[in-house]
Amino acid sequence: MKNNGSFYKATWFRVTGVLFIFVTLSQFAVLSLIVFRIQQNKPENLVDQLVFAAIFFGIITLLAFIFSAVVIARMLKPIQEITKAMNDAAGGNFDVTIKAPVHEANADELGLLTLNFNQFTGTLKEKFLSLENSISDRTIALELRSSRLQTAAEIGQKAALFRDLQTLLTETTSMISNGFGFYHVGIFLNDVRSEYAVLRAANSEGGQKMLGRNHMLRIGQTGIVGNVAETGKPRIALDVGQDAIFFNNPDLPQTRSEMALPLMVFSQTEESARIIGVLDVQSTVANAFSQEDVTVLQLLADQIALAIENARLFEESKTAYQELNILYNERIRQSWQERLSGRKISYYYDRDKVQSAQEMSAETLNEGDRVLNIPIRLHIPGSEEGVKLGEIILRRAESQPAWNMQERVLVQDVINQIVPALDNARLLEEIQQTAQMEAIVSQITTHLTESLELDQLMQKAVLEIANAVDASRVRLKLESALQDSMEGKKAVSLDEEISLRKNGSSGGKG
Repeated sequence: MKNNGSFYKATWFRVTGVLFIFVTLSQFAVLSLIVFRIQQNKPENLVDQLVFAAIFFGIITLLAFIFSAVVIARMLKPIQEITKAMNDAAGGNFDVTIKAPVHEANADELGLLTLNFNQFTGTLKEKFLSLENSISDRTIALELRSSRLQTAAEIGQKAALFRDLQTLLTETTSMISNGFGFYHVGIFLNDVRSEYAVLRAANSEGGQKMLGRNHMLRIGQTGIVGNVAETGKPRIALDVGQDAIFFNNPDLPQTRSEMALPLMVFSQTEESARIIGVLDVQSTVANAFSQEDVTVLQLLADQIALAIENARLFEESKTAYQELNILYNERIRQSWQERLSGRKISYYYDRDKVQSAQEMSAETLNEGDRVLNIPIRLHIPGSEEGVKLGEIILRRAESQPAWNMQERVLVQDVINQIVPALDNARLLEEIQQTAQMEAIVSQITTHLTESLELDQLMQKAVLEIANAVDASRVRLKLESALQDSMEGKKAVSLDEEISLRKNGSSGGKG
């Protein structure tokens, strides 16, 4: 049966003493099934009671549904917050945190998840900050190292430009001190015997005092400089422990850290590097040097050592060139002295002809006031004055104008062209004479090799020498001195004398 109302709709039926009632609330779309066991034969009166019960039950069901929805929503909210926080953390925001819904001691699964997430983000934030600081420190260290490497390269390039050794050493110490901010920079060079490391340059005031008294340290025995000069290994000394004894220099009272680096040069002819000195740097800061500083400054020390060696080679080459130039100049002077010894080569021009000036008197050459006298000099590289070979005298008559500057320059230019030609002529004569002498020696040697007997060989030698040098008498003497100290015998000698008289005939024995 059905019973329709504006508020509800009910349907019931009975099966074997059991009443089944379906109630539908039209406004809330709630279907309820109520099952009663019929104890009375009046189901119509029971329907109203059951409908009311069904309505009440529907309201309870609706409230339960609403409550379930609220509970589910509250349960999902922490999950949504955790999801959002994870997304933020994945995006790099490590400051995000989730408020725990309950105390840690009473936390459920979501609460424990929230607490673990907060701990995770906190730890991740600390790691990230630590990584950022580490990267920042590393970046600063790399920038500092790059700056120091650049400074070292610039100093090495500038040092390679100097050719004077002392200028190189002085300027290098100043550049290192200014570039790296060191309190004191000194360069020691080993002496010839490698017994002492001698201070050759320093930038500080105390270093200048040490230079003034020729400061030197014994290699292998005195200070870290002496140690490095012997071992060739860099060393750092700090103002603590055993190294504190090295900081007792009254000239450098502010030193708190010191580093010594070997100056070594490498050669293809030598098996190992050769130590030529030590680069000594000192700082007023305690513990100022690290292994990184050793690496950078050792590169600079190698460049400085190479520049020092090049400067030394340049000075040696310069000295050798100067000595060779002096010998060459002296050789030229001697050659011209020998060439002009005992005679004068002079010619005179008097409009009509050229004749020997020896036939003319000095008064004839120098009379009048229109005389131009210019010395003839052979200019030699490295010599300001050169070698004076003679002079040229030009005279004009009284009716002619005086010599002007343009004419003087013209005459000087002509002389400058004549002098090299004169010296070339002298060289040619010397070459011809040398070739002639070598030919004579070769001829004599050939003739001597034709004789095998001693007497004949000596006679030919005397004759050839006499003819070669135009000598009137030649004596060739062979002598053997065999001293016997035990028997006290006198020396035994063989005296062979051959005389040659230059009278157009051959000589004989005498």
